[in-house]
Amino acid sequence: MMISGMRGAGIIVMVIVTVAGFAVAAGCVDRTFDRSADGSVVQAVPGETVTITLAENPSTGFIWNATVTGDLAITGDDYSSGNPVGEMMGMVGGGGSRSWQLTVGKDREQTFSAVLRRPWEPVNRTLDTYSITFVVP
Repeated sequence: MMISGMRGAGIIVMVIVTVAGFAVAAGCVDRTFDRSADGSVVQAVPGETVTITLAENPSTGFIWNATVTGDLAITGDDYSSGNPVGEMMGMVGGGGSRSWQLTVGKDREQTFSAVLRRPWEPVNRTLDTYSITFVVP
């Protein structure tokens, strides 16, 4: 039996969406969040790996200080220069991005929070903040 036309295309799309949904639910697909996800509440499953990426310019002294609640775990923390050649030549002022890899735990609610500030300045001199909460059903 051959499925033709739009009906066949609709079935194929439905199968792809279903498989992708199972992959995300099983933690097989890493999800990435950026500045636009600040303040979000996101459903997640235990063991799922997610990545948070935010702009950072450590050459000016401003770096992100990240914390987590619950059993959310930071499993990686990497800085990537926006201008690696300039950085190798000692040029300052060029920013890049900070990425954290997180593993979702079993607690019902887990939050990743970060503040952008110079470590030697008072806490009230924070330049920016970011948070995202993961909810495990």
